[in-house]
Amino acid sequence: MLPVVDELGRRGHSVILIADNNSKAAEILAKKKRPFRYYYANDGICGEGDPDVFITSMCSRGGGIGRELVPVMKGKKIPTVVIQDFWGGGGNDGWQQSQSHPDYITTNDEVGREVLTGAWPEFDPNRIIITGFPAFDKYAKMDFDAVRKQAQTKLGLNGNLPVISFAGGGDLTDLVHRLLCGTLERICWLDEGDYYFIPRPHPRTLSDFPAEAELWQKTLAGLHRGPRVIYDFFGQCDMTEIVAASDVVCSISSTVLLDAAVMRRGAISIMPPAVKNRFRDQMGGVIDQYPLVPLGCCLEVSSVGDLGTTLAKFVKPKERVQNPLRQNQEKHVKTDGRNAARVADLVESINRRV
Repeated sequence: MLPVVDELGRRGHSVILIADNNSKAAEILAKKKRPFRYYYANDGICGEGDPDVFITSMCSRGGGIGRELVPVMKGKKIPTVVIQDFWGGGGNDGWQQSQSHPDYITTNDEVGREVLTGAWPEFDPNRIIITGFPAFDKYAKMDFDAVRKQAQTKLGLNGNLPVISFAGGGDLTDLVHRLLCGTLERICWLDEGDYYFIPRPHPRTLSDFPAEAELWQKTLAGLHRGPRVIYDFFGQCDMTEIVAASDVVCSISSTVLLDAAVMRRGAISIMPPAVKNRFRDQMGGVIDQYPLVPLGCCLEVSSVGDLGTTLAKFVKPKERVQNPLRQNQEKHVKTDGRNAARVADLVESINRRV
């Protein structure tokens, strides 16, 4: 969302950010020292009249005020644009209800368009605009090897040893974390201590899923052999640095798998049956695989027995392995740094029609 705000500002538009009181969005904006206004239902959209165009994202858990305001804005004939930060139709957050559908929605790629078309069959597919996820513009000019070295320095990593990372949050994440840690304990083709494991819970884990955070700690405390565990839950490195430092990134369905594909790192989506069923429900029953899997940019593991074999495709003792997914990642996962600009183009074209 913020890259689009910045792009519109560069073009001379006045953009007013609003956030619900006590929301995560308000907390993030305050930390970033971004000017914003709290939304109050009786005070209008921004306290000084209605906007020409209303823009929101689908990243808020439960839908947030963005989803709630879409029908309000449409009732006032104000054009609405929703920016996706992940594939899907927002089934569990109420976005599937037709009254919450915007005039336009942006998505990352053809996979995103297909998912939305399946989840929202009555929605005009011509109003599903492929722009790329704006958040990934940051990677267009990033030197991934330099970021890797930066993370190695911060975390004290030996650059000759392979790195496996795991990221995620929400219920059932601990289940997958335990399966991965159990696999790492049983790996026989890597000597004990000859590789690193970096577990990283989602930033909202402590506030939204505190029980999960406690389970993660217990699992790691019980890891008696295997990797050198690097504890950097919310500390020295951001997630971009963790992915850059990794040879393979594991998760359920986090966007870090897309980060890994952008950086040409190994990517594994761990989907045991219970987790796959939940993911299918979250995707509105339209898909049951992480969208990069059918493109060959990420591998899926559904059984514990296959996890060790799959990890071996990316990690070898004391040597760097050529990423077997790289060719497909280079073909399907691209960023030219203009994703936010394409969203801004859409907003300007809508505004001119009003």
